[in-house]
Amino acid sequence: MELIILFFVYVVLSFIVIPVAKSKGRGGCAWFALSLIISPIIVIIILLALGDSDEKRREKMREEEEFRECERRRIRQEAEPKRTYQESVSASRNQNQQDYSPPIPPTLTVFYVVINNEQCGPYSLTQLSQMYRSGQFTHDTLVWKAGMKQWTEAHFCSELTAVFEIKSDEKNTNV
Repeated sequence: MELIILFFVYVVLSFIVIPVAKSKGRGGCAWFALSLIISPIIVIIILLALGDSDEKRREKMREEEEFRECERRRIRQEAEPKRTYQESVSASRNQNQQDYSPPIPPTLTVFYVVINNEQCGPYSLTQLSQMYRSGQFTHDTLVWKAGMKQWTEAHFCSELTAVFEIKSDEKNTNV
């Protein structure tokens, strides 16, 4: 009976070797087998004396470098002067043509539009009316204004119905 208990404790200690070996970046199964042959306590002492594997050390160094890089970026961002509205608009125009992220909204109700895959604006309702008459702005043009969650087609924006009615009124008077 005592021998069975001793064997059970020996095997349980051998299983403890597996997570210790893995935490050091070493194969758990091989160290488990070695602990069954030698002794779990001796194998744990050997693992602690060996320290981390080369791969584990490289992984820790990569993590530390990533952390330092994030810190450097954060410090650089804090040190950068805050951009004005015009600078923000200019910067957003220079971004990738497919990047339609909304710009910083102005105090007036103005719209930004996507024309030829390029974000343009801000435009007032009067300017959009002129663009609609000239054909630069259509029902399907993507628009965005402050308060909108995403870009949407112009005909879905209730505030722009007046812009579209202007051209249809002109057609009716010319007939």
